[in-house]
Amino acid sequence: MTASSRSSVLFSAFVVCFCVLLLRLVYWQIISADRLGREASRQHFVELAVPASRGEIMDKGGNPLVVNQPAFLVYGEPRNIKDISAFSKVVSPVLSLNAEEVLNKLSQPNLVWVPLAHKVELSLVQTLRIQNIAGLGFEKEPKRFYTEASTAAHLLGFVGSDVNGVDQGYFGLEGYYDRQVRGIDGIMRLEKDAHGAPILIGQEERIPPQDGRTLVLHTDKAVQQIVERKLKEGIARYGAKEGSVVVMDPATGGIIAMASFPNYDPRSFSAFDK
Repeated sequence: MTASSRSSVLFSAFVVCFCVLLLRLVYWQIISADRLGREASRQHFVELAVPASRGEIMDKGGNPLVVNQPAFLVYGEPRNIKDISAFSKVVSPVLSLNAEEVLNKLSQPNLVWVPLAHKVELSLVQTLRIQNIAGLGFEKEPKRFYTEASTAAHLLGFVGSDVNGVDQGYFGLEGYYDRQVRGIDGIMRLEKDAHGAPILIGQEERIPPQDGRTLVLHTDKAVQQIVERKLKEGIARYGAKEGSVVVMDPATGGIIAMASFPNYDPRSFSAFDK
């Protein structure tokens, strides 16, 4: 092989290697940039969701039908717990949890925080707070409260959880307007060290939540209560199994009252037959 041929082969090999490197860079920098960026972010930051407040529902006079009751997410921070077994035995009875299950959750490796219970009432949180338990944390998490109990239950619907444990409206107004009422959760990003623990003086980014819309209905609470009382009386008088009443404003089509029996209490919907 002549010197000219060897030069051509070397030059061709150089061009091929350069093209391969260029294509690889294009793949990393452009095609996979978003994915690699997310993976890098997960290695350096821990993300916590900041729940948005669900919008309230009111009648036409501004009387609240559905509001948010103060409640909390209770979580554990395994790295700040000295004795996980003792921690589980103290916390579990207050939250009506199985101590062994709590112990197993907290014992998993490389976890910064572990959610223990959702929608915990303020009275229980105060019981835990006064014990000043190291590694136990609380985050506000609104709980749905239906001020009139079962009044207008079929109209309002209820809030349950989806397959991921996230609040979701079902049936009635809670279900139909779920996307508007639920709002958008915020995010708190904390820089973490090589062991996964948050760095106290590290970078912190907080995106505030956007609360959901408040619904103001055509419904009149006083008329709703009268309709439900009369419907119950009618069902009892004629021995009926069920009944429904709808009162509509003929000028606007707005629903002034709507009642159906049998009904249920949205605060404890799981206790009623489907």
